[in-house]
Amino acid sequence: MVVIRGKCEELYKIIGWQLSEGEEVSIIASDGYSWNGWINVYQYGRLIYSSFRTGIRWEVFEHIFTCPVCMEEYKDEIEDIKQALHEMNKEWAEVTGN
Repeated sequence: MVVIRGKCEELYKIIGWQLSEGEEVSIIASDGYSWNGWINVYQYGRLIYSSFRTGIRWEVFEHIFTCPVCMEEYKDEIEDIKQALHEMNKEWAEVTGN
């Protein structure tokens, strides 16, 4: 899981949500392919929105890993994000035969 935070407007465009006061957005892995996931939005700790989106984990992690603003914001988690991207690439290669 990754909690979306910081000031990178591009990251919020990717997830399709702009935070309001008291809100937190998390991206959670699905039970299927590793690049898919759930966008969960909480307001003051209460779930107010949840949506499955194909490829969302890949989009978010790739952006965080390549964006200087996000690299700084997520510096404590960047190795985990790098490993997750590696695993997604490996799984994608197995699925597609590439």
